[in-house]
Amino acid sequence: MKQVLSGTLMKAADRYTIEQCKMPEASLIEQAAMEICLQALSMTKPHDVIVVFCGRGNNGADGYAAARMLMQRERNVQICEVFPGMENSAGAALQREICHQLQVPFEQEPDLERAALVIEAIYGIGCSRPVNEKAAAAIDCINASRASVLSVDMPGGICADTGRVMGTAVRADVTVTFSFYKLGQMLFPGREYCGKILLKNAGIVLPAGSPGTERKDTPTDTDASQNAEGVYVLEDSDMPGMLPKRNTRSHKGTYGRALLFAGSVSMPGAMALAAQGAYRTGCGLTEVCSTSANLPVMAGHLPEAVFTAEEAVLADSGLLSDALARAGAVLIGPGWGRRREALSLAEQIIRQFAGCVVLDADALNLMAERGALPKDRAGLLIVTPHLREMSRLCGR
Repeated sequence: MKQVLSGTLMKAADRYTIEQCKMPEASLIEQAAMEICLQALSMTKPHDVIVVFCGRGNNGADGYAAARMLMQRERNVQICEVFPGMENSAGAALQREICHQLQVPFEQEPDLERAALVIEAIYGIGCSRPVNEKAAAAIDCINASRASVLSVDMPGGICADTGRVMGTAVRADVTVTFSFYKLGQMLFPGREYCGKILLKNAGIVLPAGSPGTERKDTPTDTDASQNAEGVYVLEDSDMPGMLPKRNTRSHKGTYGRALLFAGSVSMPGAMALAAQGAYRTGCGLTEVCSTSANLPVMAGHLPEAVFTAEEAVLADSGLLSDALARAGAVLIGPGWGRRREALSLAEQIIRQFAGCVVLDADALNLMAERGALPKDRAGLLIVTPHLREMSRLCGR
């Protein structure tokens, strides 16, 4: 898993790395700039035009440093200052001066028509209020360009804490972010503006005691400890470890039994997909209760699943009790239909079953029509609504 930080906590991590860990700020900028340079080289050819839009802060510093590195690697680089004449951060001022000394071209009207790549380094994680007119004009030019767009850390105009668009925002093809993912890259609409997100190590570390660190010292940065959310994003490599391990001496009954109430004449696929999902995540045996018309679908799609006709269960309550007694977990709702008998069956299951019941899809819609979730439930209830289903459940 990779940790995801708010913009606030990321700024605290920057300060902690520089002030407490004594890492030179210029060194961190060089590391970040090199990652940007390497990515830009992979997206261009020698002598291609690359336009770098630089802001006033250390995100702009990364842009200045990357521009200098790219010019030294046979790229035709042009720097466009988004806030000309305004005071820069110490890091940005230093990198800007280096670019001037090395005669990297500065253009207030860069050649975007010939540009193969635009590197956007306007705000990074520092955009917490609506962008001003100068930044908005630059962002509009970037978005109108036919060049590929590489954003540094965060697309300009996206709030790193919330993913909100702060008036307008850069639509990047690639976003190279440093050391940790940011909440604004995971949350919508910000996620849509990032394009492909590449996580690179720029040497930034979290204060001791923040979530995801092993040291237990008292944090030296109070902002960091107050804003530590402990948010993580799963990676493909995490998935195998989440599946139950198979013992040599075991059988299908060793690994649990799922009972699914799903599918209808018009939506048999929902039943089949749910049953397949149960097996793929490690369930030893899956029993599906659906209309008898769906037996051929189930037998053809997933022959290892046990099938019970819903009509028989509705006619004999003892069959339902027996099925619940065998089950380790119950799912109700995918493709089930919104029928009166289905609602009655769902209510019985929730009242009787002492284990975990997952309500999905039509089960949620039935509960919304009922007016509330049953209060006399025997076990744990998990609901999985999308926005419209949540709207119906809440009456909002």
